[in-house]
Amino acid sequence: MKKNLLIVSIFAGLAILSCTKHEVIPAPTPLVELEAHFSGLVNGSDVEYTEDVEGYNGTSSFDQYITTTGLDTTVYYSSMESDLATPIIKIGIGGISFDAASLSVPSLNQFTDFFNGLVDDGTGNPPIINYSLSGKQGFMVSFKDNNGNIYTSSMFHDGQLFENVSPLELPTFSNMSLESDNSGDYAKFTVKFGCELYRFVRYYTIPPSNTQYREYDTITIENGVYSGWIKR
Repeated sequence: MKKNLLIVSIFAGLAILSCTKHEVIPAPTPLVELEAHFSGLVNGSDVEYTEDVEGYNGTSSFDQYITTTGLDTTVYYSSMESDLATPIIKIGIGGISFDAASLSVPSLNQFTDFFNGLVDDGTGNPPIINYSLSGKQGFMVSFKDNNGNIYTSSMFHDGQLFENVSPLELPTFSNMSLESDNSGDYAKFTVKFGCELYRFVRYYTIPPSNTQYREYDTITIENGVYSGWIKR
């Protein structure tokens, strides 16, 4: 009887050992590394914003211009903003034509073709990209200063168009990389540029005629280098 009990105990122990579960560690999910950086001379002063320094981080957004003719357009933006500081640097590029009736955003192929088309194709002749109002047909940059004033590279105000007809430096894109992960599709890039930026300040009158005048302000960005990303 004792022998039987011993045999039963041994088999019970083996059964417990055989049921031990091993932890299954899933393979790591690949993530696109998203970082941003800006440096340049803003009105003659050195300005630099770095990812995770003084609260600065890159972000992405887009505007869509929907028409009744089906010629819809998306303009994409990338910016560096901080919860700890007021200044913001923002660039925009557009536009990608798409059909908003069937797509909420441009397709991946449209997105890829557009951004790959912004860089030199190996011939040594980068595409000519002009400054454009709101970036609808080219490039735009805006800058928010320490006082909260926002300047843009093209502005239309009271029938007057302010734009960079002879810019300091046309925008030139490089280091273009199209990558995807579970969160979406991204274009990563570096763009160099130099231009004037404008803002409307106020209306004022001069006695005795009391004719109304407009006051505008202008700043410059020289040797601007922005590295960032845009999400489709």
